[in-house]
Amino acid sequence: MATTELVTTNWFLIFWDIVNLILRLIILAAIVMGIIKGARYIKKIIKFIDKAERYIDEKDAANVMNCTIASLYVCVKDMERAVKFYEDFFACPVTERDEIYSVFDIGGFRYGLFAFQKMNEEHVFGSNCLPSIGFGSVEVLKDKISGKEICFPLTRIKNNWVAEFVDSEGNHIEVTAPVKE
Repeated sequence: MATTELVTTNWFLIFWDIVNLILRLIILAAIVMGIIKGARYIKKIIKFIDKAERYIDEKDAANVMNCTIASLYVCVKDMERAVKFYEDFFACPVTERDEIYSVFDIGGFRYGLFAFQKMNEEHVFGSNCLPSIGFGSVEVLKDKISGKEICFPLTRIKNNWVAEFVDSEGNHIEVTAPVKE
């Protein structure tokens, strides 16, 4: 949605809220003053207001992003080496294996390995994308990064232990675990 559409939508919603309030106050005043005596008319006016509100809610809901992040991939230079590295790291076999794109299913999340050179793509390795992998305890985290090149040492950040290591292909990977006191 463009910014102008968002601003227009917000102004419209504010305007509608004001109109809605005024209509309801008019109905209340008319009832109190005895101008509108028939319940039939009151029901029609309230039905109109409710119908307009539903329409606005549907329009507003259509403007809200509804998505999930289901996967990510890291670029690899050597698929065989990367698959072996991540099979060891995740302690599970690769789910889908291909010379161009391989996938690990991590609790329903797809962690992919992409052989970018086979598709003639350029890529800069390092910390341009930082996958973050969480573990249940700092002990497991320490075990997982043992013997790996550490680019950010294990550090407590608020309620988490955080570290980064370099994978077999030069990608920086973050690992986290909750602080248990």
